[in-house]
Amino acid sequence: MVVARDGVEARIGVRLETVESSTGTLLEASRRFEGDWSNETRWIFARDRVEEIRIESGARVRRELELPRDREFLAPSAAQSFFAARRAAGADTVRWTTVSFEQGFEIVEVRATRLGEAAVRWDGRAVTVSRWRMESSGNPLSIEEWWSRDDRLVESRVSTGIGVLVARLATAADAAAWRDRAQGGLPDVIAASVVPLAGRLPVRGDIELEVSTRDLEELPRVPDTAGQRFERIAGDAEGGRAMGRLILRRGGTPFECENGPTPGPEHLAAGPLIEIDDDLVRTLALKESGVDPGAAPAVRAEGLRRFVRGWIRRKDLATALAGAAEVARSRSGDCTEHATLLAAMLRVHDIPARIAVGLVHADRFAGRRNVFAWHAWVQGWIDGRWVDLDATAAGAENGVRIAMAFSGLAGGVFDPVWIEVLPMMGAIELEVIPTSIPDAAP
Repeated sequence: MVVARDGVEARIGVRLETVESSTGTLLEASRRFEGDWSNETRWIFARDRVEEIRIESGARVRRELELPRDREFLAPSAAQSFFAARRAAGADTVRWTTVSFEQGFEIVEVRATRLGEAAVRWDGRAVTVSRWRMESSGNPLSIEEWWSRDDRLVESRVSTGIGVLVARLATAADAAAWRDRAQGGLPDVIAASVVPLAGRLPVRGDIELEVSTRDLEELPRVPDTAGQRFERIAGDAEGGRAMGRLILRRGGTPFECENGPTPGPEHLAAGPLIEIDDDLVRTLALKESGVDPGAAPAVRAEGLRRFVRGWIRRKDLATALAGAAEVARSRSGDCTEHATLLAAMLRVHDIPARIAVGLVHADRFAGRRNVFAWHAWVQGWIDGRWVDLDATAAGAENGVRIAMAFSGLAGGVFDPVWIEVLPMMGAIELEVIPTSIPDAAP
């Protein structure tokens, strides 16, 4: 997949493969991410365990997983055959248990609901397809799949806030022709997901925002943190709007709240994008950064934040979700690359770290003024609470941010946090609730 981000193209590819016996037993599986950089994970299945092998920056990381003894599941091809048989039998609802490798090895429950039939053209001929809504316990997105009578998946559709992502079965010639037509005309996901802000932010004090969408069912649950508090308010049913009130605290006493879970092992561990055992990452964290390992956690965290900001010299959008080891060497990337490298270096210093995904205010961005843009940054566990650490910012407190989701990023490129925020992109509207403190800007 090629996507445009503020005029820059980024390439992302995923290859999933399984090896199964003639009796439907799952023997091996692999998942490879291919872009401006790549990583691969393989799973080898035995009777009661799974060996997972991650290949990161040329190094192999192995661990053993236990197969749940109380849950039976269909291997991918067996699940496909089961679904095909139920479609042919005229079933309107089909359920089964299988295994997914999108976010790592995971046993999932799948429910397929028949939506009807449609006539489409494929490979120069008319094809009748049955349309199904696919829901999985491992994926919060609802996917629509179109199946031909000879059991070909002709098309799949995923609705997001910025449009519908369509994957269509095509010949090599059709795919090449589409690429030629799309040159220079790719939809820009940055421009499509920017949130214009109605009203001006106050120059100081708390910020109150009205959060809304055009669909009552799509209003996201904005998490409460020490710096923000969210509450739902009455929506406009006739206008199809869901509404909420968000307070962003600037200075003063932080909000009293759980502020997300306390750190767990995943906030200090190595991961597919947070390679704390990489030699260069450790050298940067412990030596090149100049951070004193004996200093207080807050001092070390701010020192590492400033170092990462300076270490990444080429700040652009051409790289999509590179890991810390790759970023340490390429010294390039956008907010996600700043976040993965900083999170890894914090963990090297035994400071728990997680990724925050949300919105940041910009006076000017992507050719527009007074907007919130989607962003990723780091939170470190310091003095008993999660503290924002944004390596893209000039100063420690630079920028007004709205956190939408958090993750230890154990799933790497396929972590659920990316899927969690996808429906929100392009679906949110923000308006400043006037306060007694006006903005000095005209």
